[in-house]
This record gives sequence, C-alpha cells and structure tokens, in this order.
Amino acid sequence: MEQLDNAVTFTQRALDLLSETSDPNDNYCKDYANNLTSRLGSMLFDRYERLGEVKDLTDAISLTSEVIKTARQPERSALSSSLSDMLHRQYELEGNREYLDRAVKTARQAIISTLVSDPDLPRRRSNLSVILMSVYRLTGHDQTLEEAISYAKTALESTTQDQPQYVGFLNNLMILSLSCVKDKEDLRDMNKTISLAREVIRSKPKGNLDPTIINTLGGVLLEIYARTRNMEALDEAISYTRKSIEASNPADVAARRATLSNMLLKAYEHKTEKAYLEEAMSQAHMAVEMTPLGHRDLPSRLGNLGNILIRQYEQTGDVQYLEQAVSNAKMAVDLTLEHHSDLAQRINSRSNISPEQEHPHDVGGAQDPASKEPKSSAMAIKFHPEAANLLNNFGNMLLKKYSRFGEAPVLDEAIEKTSAALTLVPPDSATYIQILHNLGGMWFSQFDRTGKRGYLEKSIAAATKTVKSAPGNHPELPGRLSSLSNMLYRRYELGKKIEDLNSSVEMSEAAIRSPIWNRADQLKLLSIVLAERAEQMNRPADLDRAISMAEDSVRHTAEDSPSLSSRLGHLGYVLWKRYQERERDSDRDEGIAQTRKAIEVSPCRADCAPNGELITQLANLSSMLQLRYNKMKDERDLEEAISRARDTVGEIKKNRPRFSTHPGGPGNSLLQRMGAMLKGLVRRIVSEDLAIPCSNLSDMLLQKYKKTNDSNDLYEAIGWAREAVRATLNGDAGEAERLRTLKNLLSMRHEITLDETDLYEIEDLTSQLGDLGGDDDVRHSPSAPGSG
Repeated sequence: MEQLDNAVTFTQRALDLLSETSDPNDNYCKDYANNLTSRLGSMLFDRYERLGEVKDLTDAISLTSEVIKTARQPERSALSSSLSDMLHRQYELEGNREYLDRAVKTARQAIISTLVSDPDLPRRRSNLSVILMSVYRLTGHDQTLEEAISYAKTALESTTQDQPQYVGFLNNLMILSLSCVKDKEDLRDMNKTISLAREVIRSKPKGNLDPTIINTLGGVLLEIYARTRNMEALDEAISYTRKSIEASNPADVAARRATLSNMLLKAYEHKTEKAYLEEAMSQAHMAVEMTPLGHRDLPSRLGNLGNILIRQYEQTGDVQYLEQAVSNAKMAVDLTLEHHSDLAQRINSRSNISPEQEHPHDVGGAQDPASKEPKSSAMAIKFHPEAANLLNNFGNMLLKKYSRFGEAPVLDEAIEKTSAALTLVPPDSATYIQILHNLGGMWFSQFDRTGKRGYLEKSIAAATKTVKSAPGNHPELPGRLSSLSNMLYRRYELGKKIEDLNSSVEMSEAAIRSPIWNRADQLKLLSIVLAERAEQMNRPADLDRAISMAEDSVRHTAEDSPSLSSRLGHLGYVLWKRYQERERDSDRDEGIAQTRKAIEVSPCRADCAPNGELITQLANLSSMLQLRYNKMKDERDLEEAISRARDTVGEIKKNRPRFSTHPGGPGNSLLQRMGAMLKGLVRRIVSEDLAIPCSNLSDMLLQKYKKTNDSNDLYEAIGWAREAVRATLNGDAGEAERLRTLKNLLSMRHEITLDETDLYEIEDLTSQLGDLGGDDDVRHSPSAPGSG
C-alpha cells in the first residue's frame, strides 16, 4: 500500500512540475501530460478499490474524463473502458442513476471502438455485462439480463482456459447465472457454469488456485441450497469459501470471512448445531475488525454481524446480544448516511412524521390499505438499494427489541426506519417486496399493541401482496404464507368469519408443503388454526390433524430451543381439547404431562415483555389438574393445582408494574387473553386483570377446605376472593358472580367465628349486588383450560 501511495504522490508532483515548466503548445508535453493523468486516475481508482476513500474515486473519474477528450485510438477505447468501471463504482456508492447510465454508454463506446482482433475486446464485453447486471437489478427488465448474459458468454467463449482472464470471465458468468436462479428460477445456465468452474478448480495446482472463482462458486452453491435445502450443496459452499480464504490476499480476506459467516449461519439454521453459530459469529467479528473505518463495505459487514448476534440472542436469551445487534445495525445506517447527505436529509425528514400520520389507524373501510404504502418514484428520487437494506435490517433489530421490552417508541422507530427503506428501492423490485413483508409484520405488531383495526388490515394487504409476488418455489414464500395465515386468523377472531378461518388454514397448508427454515413454527401455526376450525365447524378429523401437527412441531424443535416451551404448551392444550370431546384418559394425562414440560423448560425471564405464555401455561395446568381432581379425587392434583394457581397470580403481579394493556386495545380481561392464547393464538398477554386467576384460586382453596376443614384454607380463599373483586373492572360480566362468591365465603366463616365484622362486609356486598340487579344464588365452578 505504501508503494501505491508513493506512486500517486510522485505522479501528482510530476504533473504539477510539467504544468509549471512545459510549453502548453508542445504536443510532446501534451501527450506526456495525458499519459501521466491517465496513470494517476488509474492509481487513484486502484487505491479506492483497496481503501474505499470516496475522494480517490471522484478524482479518478474527473481525471479520466478529462484525458479522454483529447486521447486518440486505441488509448481512447481503453480509457473509456476504465471510466465505465469508475462510473459504475460511483453508482454503487451513491445510487444515482445518472452514473449508471453514463457507465453503460461509456462501456458501449469502448466496445464499438475496439477492433475485433483486439485482445482486450473480451474483457470489455465482460465489463459491460457487469454494468448491465446493475441495470437489471434496478429495473428488473428481462431483456437487460439476457443482454448481460450474452456479453458474458461471448467474452468467455472467445477465451481459452489457459488465458489468465478466463477465470474472471467464468466468474462473471456464474454471477449472472446466479441472478437467473434468484429471479427466474432457471437452473440450466447455473448447472453448466458450475461444471465449468469445478473443472477449472480441479485443473489448477493447489498453490495456484484463484480465490475469486472459488468464492463465487461457493455463492452459487449457497443459492442452490436456498432453492433446494440440499445440505450437501451448503457443505460444499462452505468448503469452497474456506479454500478461498486460504488463497486470498489480505485485502480480500475480510469479504470472504463475511461470506463464510453468512453460510455458517445458514448451516446453523438448518441443523441447529451451536458450533455453526459460534463460528459464524467469530468469522463475522473478524470481518468487521479487518475492515477499516470508512471502507464502503463496513456498513454491510456490521449488518451481517448484527444478524448473527440476533440469532445468538434468540438461542441464549442473553439481552447483551440483542443490544449489540441493535447497536451494530444503527452504526451501519449512520455510516451510510455520512456518505449521502441527500439520503440523510430524506430519512431525517421522515422522522418528523408521527406514526399516526405515517400509518393512520383508520385505513380500513372503503379506502384500500395498500394505498397507504410509502410511495417511491423512479423519476423523483435516487434509489439506494444498499441503504434500503441496512435501514430494513435496523428496523428488524428494533422489532426484536420491542418484542423483548414492549416499549412503544421502539416499535414506532422500527416502522419509521422500515418505511423509509421502502422509499429507496423501485416498487417493482424484489427488495421492495421483502421490505414490505417486514413492514407488514410491524403493522401487525402495532395492531397487537394498540388494538386499532386499521393496522391489521394494512398488514393483511401487505402480506397478500408479498405472497402473490413470490414464485411457487421462492425460498421466502413459506414464511410469507405463514405470516398471512396468522394475520387472517387474528381477523377471524375479531369478526368470527369462517372464510377468514378457512383462508388461514389454506395459507398454513400451503406453507408446510415447501422445504422451509422454521418448519416447527409452521406446523404449530397449522395446528392452531385446525384446532379452531375443528371446534367451530365440528370437524373431529381437524382436531386429530391439529394434534399430529403439534407433535411434529415438538419433534422438529431442539431440546435447548427457547421455542420448545411454547410448542409443548400448545400440544398439551390440543390434547386436552380432545379429552374434553372424547373423554379419553390418555389424552387428559398426556395433556397435563406436556403442559408440565412446557413450564419446566420455559425461557421466560423477569425482563421479558410480557410473560404471557408462561402465565397461560400455569393457568392452564392449574385448571387441568383441578378438573382431574374433581373426577379422580387424588389430593395431589388439588395441591398442585393450588400451587400452579399461586404461581399464575405471582407471574401476573410480577409483570403488572411494567406492562399494561392499551385502553383501546384488545383483551383487557385476562380470561379473554388466556382463552385466546390457549386456543393457539400466537400473541403475548399484556393485562393487569387478576380477577379470573384469583377467583379460580379461591375456588380451589374452598374445595380443599371442604376436604380438610382447615380454617387457614378458608381464610386464604376469602383473601383471594377479595382480590378477585378488587381486580374486577366495573361492568365486567363476572362482577356479580365474584361478589356472590365472596359473600358466601364470608357467611361460611361467620357461622364458625360469629365475627360481626364479616356481617358488615356481607351487608355491603348485598347492597352492591342489589345495585347490579344480582341475586344471592352462588354459581361457581372451576374453569376449563382455555375458557377461563
């Protein structure tokens, strides 16, 4: 690097000296000056490629553009080809379409002015194919991709394997064929180029391997894995990428390590083996550490590291990984905005728009929710695909943080950043659809937080669009289908329209027919909607399938997975549902056993927001045990039921200071939220309503008192009945029943103690019941799991 810096310095001094001492009309001096200028531009571009200093690139473009004006052939063709490379890099850096159009025009001029016999013609054709590929990524026009592949093939076919540029041309063709697979689902060109690449690699001595083609072959195999889920392809991709690191020069190692970390992350997601995740994080850390501040690839490598840290967080539950991931994603965005003042201004201007203005809650009704998507115009703005991806990634990290801590401003910021990302890519691009998918999920979370129906409709509209835009074997289609299924199920819960429930089942069925990443999640979701349809439409076969899907979901979950508890809890619930319908003792006992396991492996912690699944499992197990006690009269069941009920109340009280339901949101009643969760609703409980679990605990203690005549049980039952009354909201449907229950318990104690204080309280309760129009009959029975 020092030699290059010295060469730049000396060449600049030579130019300065020449301009000071030479005759401006001397043709020899002019030619010499042009030669020096050309060399200086080339050296500055080389230094930019190594260090990423933007000034080097802009100076290189300026110098080369100037010298082309007076250059003669064949030098003019060579300079035009070099300038097209520089302009292409400027486009990649700034996203300004003007640079891309100039790059294409200049590259075409270089080819037209080059003789057919010129040995540089293949390289110039290959160069144009690379630039046309960027045009295709921006516009999505098939003819542009076909032209790019045609130039790449022509370049390769006019070169023999023993020529040094052959490997580079083959590498370029592999990249273009890779784009065909991503966007056109066509593996024909891909298989041909893979065979050529393997042949080239095998023909080279071990010490003479070209790391570029090895690295690209690894990327191609990674994409094949994404399409087929063939682990052999991924293993081969990892192996080739390791070899490319060993053969690379120091300047390229960081990029190769970043690529390897991404492959290892895929392997972890496929096999759930911790060793893959740990090595992925190690490689990603090294990639970041080896990248100098100011390098153009530093933001993307920070984002890559953030994605791996998120997986570590999900695997361990350690919040430090989450905080590091958010920090890295934010730094990646900040570094990108430093180089793009126009982009920073656009993003910051959006921060002054409130979430209600950006995404108003009244978007339903006659208005098309999809019309509220942020708009982007190819004529009005510059596109920044890289910045869009980084903003989208940052938004996803913030959503993870919101899911952990439940802080509304964090979700608002996630929506703001992801909405901004959507404006930075063409509306017809694959990147736009991916960002829209993520934004739809955030709107869904906003609905869950606020209860505003408009957010749900917007999320369904976005999810529907992303599903329709994905080809049948697109690797992300199953995830999109599952998201849409979940959203439709939520809308079914609100409106109880069977068509929404049937559509939810249909989407889930379609999702599990494909090889997918999160198979266990997909199976659980299908089990949820089948169980609900079995109940609503009296379809026993649906319930049997729901249990089978729940069992498969558990089987596809690693023993140390944080999701195991949720899937076990759901399996326990659907088994209990079948017991209630068919009264098979084996279903009852297995339902209780699975729910116990779910509680034992629960990953819920004090800093989770909120701790709804554990609350649900505890309440469910308590009710199951109480109902089994009523039939079998095993006192151990009643004792455990009381213990689990106490734990339920304790968990709710623990979370009450931090989490509260939005006043206009769904589920102010814990009963309603628990019932929905136990019926498989994939959402968290956020409630301050202690009335139902306190009432149930009081009922169990009364049962125990009647068995033991221990006055302590009666006193405790009265205490929990009082708390149930205090926790009951005015106008709640269960208010009168809880007042009658407390009155009855006090009457029982008064018969024993003759305490006049109880009489005063009984009179007050009688007065309250009169105000409510209630009678004095006590009707209280234990709640069934999932029904309260």
